[in-house]
Amino acid sequence: MKGGMITSINELDLNDITFEKMHWEYGTLMSRSVGKRSEKQTYYTKGVKTPMGEIEESVWYELAEFMVQREHEEELFNNLLQFETETTHNRCFEFNKLRQYTLELYADRIFDHPGWIGFVPFNRKYRPDFIKDMKFIKIKSECCGAIGEITAEQINPVGAPCPKCGRIAPFTRIPEEN
Repeated sequence: MKGGMITSINELDLNDITFEKMHWEYGTLMSRSVGKRSEKQTYYTKGVKTPMGEIEESVWYELAEFMVQREHEEELFNNLLQFETETTHNRCFEFNKLRQYTLELYADRIFDHPGWIGFVPFNRKYRPDFIKDMKFIKIKSECCGAIGEITAEQINPVGAPCPKCGRIAPFTRIPEEN
């Protein structure tokens, strides 16, 4: 442990780790200076504040990868990575950054949150049993004119996510057919 920061996955009791304990609260940055005057060099360490303490960022990602393996959710993670790869606003990311972002989403269990913009399309495609008894709101988005389904949690004062482009836009509710 360096300055109170967990710097190795070996410092953790891996049997005791839960998604709640590793929840990413916010990122941190620790600086360390070595030397004097003109020869001074400064080093930075990125970290993650979690309920179990501060963890070096690279160790947090290693822990997230461990959780994918431990929970036997490789297929779920790969599906989430594929889904995020196909998402329009993520196309600008390098693959390694996108993988890290997807690990953050995975650890947060984003696919279980009805407020997530990708909740309906992701679960329809990869986890249909998870949402089979849920009711959705059918809408037509004003931005693209796309018709799709959303959850009540996705509606905000500005609008709701467009089923085509994901942009938050005004919408018209389409009545249910009986």
